[in-house]
Amino acid sequence: MNEPFGFVTNEEPFQSLYDFNGGIQWVYLASVLLFFIFLFLILLVIKERSKNQRLENEINELKKLNDCLLKTSKKHEESIRNNQKLKEKMRELHQRNEDLREGLEERKSLLRKTLIDYMIFKRQKEGNK
Repeated sequence: MNEPFGFVTNEEPFQSLYDFNGGIQWVYLASVLLFFIFLFLILLVIKERSKNQRLENEINELKKLNDCLLKTSKKHEESIRNNQKLKEKMRELHQRNEDLREGLEERKSLLRKTLIDYMIFKRQKEGNK
């Protein structure tokens, strides 16, 4: 009736789960325990994968933001360079404008002198007649 190692051979259902003393056999208990351990490990792996996927999505978003910031910073640097070039051109134009004003003042004074000399010459000529 009883086999060695506690296995029962009669035909009753679930009778083989019990050893000859009426307790549950340790092999079945261990297999159920292993099943739950594997189930827990599978759930843990699924949880970690979803966490990794979420982190990868965040990393991809951060990469996109970083690329956008790099483009923006490059445009900002380019606009700063363009502003510096414009400031230099404005300085050059301002200096050129000042030079032209000085030249204009010199020409005005020379023209006044010439006009005064001409008027003096004309009066002297009229006075000689």
